[in-house]
Formats: sequence, C-alpha cells, structure tokens
Amino acid sequence: MTKADFLAGKPFKFGYLECKYSNEDKDYPTISSGFVNKGKFVGLEYEIWVEKVGIKGFEGFRYIMGKKVKVKIKFEKLKLIEGVE
Repeated sequence: MTKADFLAGKPFKFGYLECKYSNEDKDYPTISSGFVNKGKFVGLEYEIWVEKVGIKGFEGFRYIMGKKVKVKIKFEKLKLIEGVE
C-alpha cells in the first residue's frame, strides 16, 4: 500500500484485520476495523487514533486497560484490498 492509498481512505488488511483510515475529524483522524460486504467497507470499531503520517508509515495510539499504547506501522506492511469502496 502507498501513502496516497492510505490517505485516500482505501481499505487495507493489517494481519487479520480489515481496516480503513478516516480523517473526517481533522483533530482526531482514526483507523477503524470492520469487514468488506458487497464491495463496500463496513466500519465497526476504532482501532487507532493517528497522530502522524510520514513518508514510510504512520504513528498512532490506543488506550488499553487505561494505558496509552503507541504504534509505528509502515505502509509496506499494509495490504490494499482491491475493488472495495
């Protein structure tokens, strides 16, 4: 997956999760997980709040059991899901 695909909100797989980036709320862009149904992505849950998008990947966080857990993920680890809106 490329940075342009990511920022365009194209659905992708990360491990077993099907995900999509959204920046509808400019202050708190998110990555939501969900599933693909009839060629459309259906978001179910927010997985990560995105803090920074760089050239090779992004940084974000999530709270788990009251602790802030930070992640750094490279775009090359994300697999674009073709043919999905």
